[in-house]
Amino acid sequence: MNWEGTGPVQFLLFFPIVFVPVLIYLPFGRAEVPSWGVGTLALLGAVGLLSSKVWLGLLTDRLRRQKYTIVAVFRIG
Repeated sequence: MNWEGTGPVQFLLFFPIVFVPVLIYLPFGRAEVPSWGVGTLALLGAVGLLSSKVWLGLLTDRLRRQKYTIVAVFRIG
């Protein structure tokens, strides 16, 4: 395994990736309707997959608007 380029930020990203779905599921699990929790997670996942092109388009537009600023920072640094 190559850990080169891996820093503490990558490890900190682990927490929201794991704990946000748990926090979404937890109220349904406590209310004794765990299938609703799984259904909610499935619905959110489907919405995310269906809207991914929209989000990627927005991110691409933002990157195009800021590309000269980003390049200038690399020239200075």
